Amino acid sequence: MYDVSGMPLNWFFDQWIYRGGEPEYMVSDTLIRDASAVRTIFRIRQMQKRNELSGLFRMPITVEVHYTDGTADKLTSWVEKEYTEMVVPNQGGREVDFVLFDPGRKILKKVTFERPLGWLLSQAGKALEMIDRYDALVSLRTASPEVKSEVLRACISRESFWLIRAEALQQLAAEKTPEATEVFRRALKDADANVRKAALLSLDSIPDLLRSTVEGMLFDSSYVNVELALKALCRSFPGDTHYYLEMTRDMIGWRGCNIRMAWLEIALANGRLDYLNELIGYCSPKYEFETRMNAFGVLKRLKFYNDQTIAYAEQAGKHWNNKLSGAARDYLKDK
Repeated sequence: MYDVSGMPLNWFFDQWIYRGGEPEYMVSDTLIRDASAVRTIFRIRQMQKRNELSGLFRMPITVEVHYTDGTADKLTSWVEKEYTEMVVPNQGGREVDFVLFDPGRKILKKVTFERPLGWLLSQAGKALEMIDRYDALVSLRTASPEVKSEVLRACISRESFWLIRAEALQQLAAEKTPEATEVFRRALKDADANVRKAALLSLDSIPDLLRSTVEGMLFDSSYVNVELALKALCRSFPGDTHYYLEMTRDMIGWRGCNIRMAWLEIALANGRLDYLNELIGYCSPKYEFETRMNAFGVLKRLKFYNDQTIAYAEQAGKHWNNKLSGAARDYLKDK
């Protein structure tokens, strides 16, 4: 890096390689209007604990001010003191639409930055980089559904990356309107399995209007989504549990026999004790570790213990695989 850049980088290696911690910034902004000029002032304070291993960080930080006319101003400056101000001139007194601190999230850090609701809504819809739109959505979690529903629906239909769509779906789930229901219907049929999964996980219970759509997911291309759909349908429509179990009785799933484990847990919880020996068998050493882990988890949730399951768990608790031994010891804690 020295050879290629021709720059002294001791400051970087000293704080990021030889020392510990990461910067934690508390940021606030103020729009100043006086006789001479209009400007936005960013007030930045480093809040991380300082000791012999971690101190103040010296980093080049960029801030951006975006205006309602589509223009923007950008400033990059070194932030190295406990308190720093960055002043962004505003030529012509344009109206601020939203502001960004470290756009693109280029610095490993923690940030506290309170902004007006209107700015967050604009950032969620207009910021150029996906991570900045995502950060705005996360900051909108505490906002009331009615003020953000339009932005959430736009994000779900416009965005391509599943994570930002999942965040919007999770927040939209609180809105009980026909428009929100239609958004979830489309999401449950989305081409991206992660979006379908996010839609399922966002719904505490399945509305009647979405029941047939979720029933179709019992044959989803994703084994995880099949498992989630089975659990959601049996939870939401307990009177039809037998029907859903019959539809999926021959499905095994993928790693850890995930669908079969969900099936057995639901069946046993509904009195189908004739399947208990099958579940106990999955704890035995003849199965790979993920199947055994899942079986111990089901038995723990069902609060079932006998001599055979305890013997299997004690044997698995000494296994070299930490995941399996941890699951077995966790099962034994409450016996």
